[in-house]
Amino acid sequence: MKYLIPAVLFLALSTLSQAQTTVEYPHCKCTEIINYSPSDSKLRQGTYKMTCNGVTVEEGSYTDGLKDGLWTSYNKKGIVIAKIDYADGQPNGAYLLFYYTGKVKLKAQFATGTPTGTWQYFNQKEKIIKTGEYHDGKPVGVWTIFDKSGKKSIAQYDFDSGGPFPVDADAYYKPNSIHQDNKSGEYFIDHYPSRFPKSTASPLGGFLLAGDFFTDLMSIPDVMMDTYAHYEFTANVNLERNSVIDISVTDVYKRHFDPNAPALTFIVETNPPAKLKRVEHNADNINDLKDKIRETIILLGPWTNMTDSDVAIQIPFVLNDIRR
Repeated sequence: MKYLIPAVLFLALSTLSQAQTTVEYPHCKCTEIINYSPSDSKLRQGTYKMTCNGVTVEEGSYTDGLKDGLWTSYNKKGIVIAKIDYADGQPNGAYLLFYYTGKVKLKAQFATGTPTGTWQYFNQKEKIIKTGEYHDGKPVGVWTIFDKSGKKSIAQYDFDSGGPFPVDADAYYKPNSIHQDNKSGEYFIDHYPSRFPKSTASPLGGFLLAGDFFTDLMSIPDVMMDTYAHYEFTANVNLERNSVIDISVTDVYKRHFDPNAPALTFIVETNPPAKLKRVEHNADNINDLKDKIRETIILLGPWTNMTDSDVAIQIPFVLNDIRR
């Protein structure tokens, strides 16, 4: 698959007053209100709010530049789609995601960035499609992934006994499948490239199935919806005994997609060209996107690996910038 790199035009206005900045995005009628430390104009400190069309879509607070306390995201109807507790920039406590309708999508728990407790993933009919338990960041007991209806087990692994080693499961979705974005409620088409990933380590069920969970757990940032965007990232995942120790997401310039290498793709089409806008997304928007990608990889759940290793994952994030 080839991608068309767009010409871009950015329209954003900002005003600074008493360590508070208001950033306006005319293309989507969104506004950010960001507070900064009085002694450091680049260090976020205090409350944060994003509104679109006059509706609050995200709110939370920062301490010393890091997310702290409860962060809540809403869809355009004001329905909660995410409630996440943070401490020192890391998830800490309940981590809840919801579908556009308000039905629960994910129930998870963290202790200062470390997965803990029972994790449950749900389909839109509120049936469990994936479940298992963590203890101090390590998956324990039996983890099971069901088909997308929640009826049949398609991948299972006992992390206590270490066997039998699971085989890769079939993907939930076919190329050009249609999904609903949880924030905007808009539907988009997912254009999966051909993928034949080979890796000694992968999320439980394999990379093809993990790619479907990645698509379901991501939300398109408000300021990027119905725009053209093309970013290439690499996620370096450090693993130790089926546990994710660390993830770093970095930019890559003009990489050729390797269908045989591990990949989590987000290549989607949201609307016809007449309804799209070309804008230049600022550095904060892109950094927020990388943080979201990193967090979403953690949400994929436990990995199965033959050896402790690092895995480099290709992550093309492409909105509408698709050449057929």
